[in-house]
Amino acid sequence: MVASSGEALSGAGFVEAARLELLALVDCLTPNLVEAAVLLGEKVAGSEADMVRQGAALLKLGPRAVLMKGGHLDGNEAIDFLATAEGVRRYAAPRIASRNLHGTGCTLSSAIAAHVVLGMALPEAVAAAKAFVGEAIERGREVKLGMGDGPLIQAKLR
Repeated sequence: MVASSGEALSGAGFVEAARLELLALVDCLTPNLVEAAVLLGEKVAGSEADMVRQGAALLKLGPRAVLMKGGHLDGNEAIDFLATAEGVRRYAAPRIASRNLHGTGCTLSSAIAAHVVLGMALPEAVAAAKAFVGEAIERGREVKLGMGDGPLIQAKLR
């Protein structure tokens, strides 16, 4: 919906259509902080407490789970929160300095889906996917590709 760079990836009317028609069909919504704020019509979460509150609010809109991705939240750790009917689970990993972060959110959601298809329960799939993305960031942090920010570097799916 919104790229990490802030660029809109959807057109007019998408947000309302997503709220009304799509969210009830979603197994695990994986919004970044900007996307969560747009879906809720709120300001961007600025703390872990805000992320938890917004995750719970999004869960009430119909998805079976919401993974609030906090990669852009300030701090030494990259914090994510998984909100489900059973409660909220916090995932933390050391923040890795890298210019090559293009595609982290898409890679994370794809890795979660892959781990679920391989038989993992969602909370474990999120943990494994977060580790997978962390490894990809680490693997590619020194790689120079072109003039701007680069993509993640392939890591093996566990």
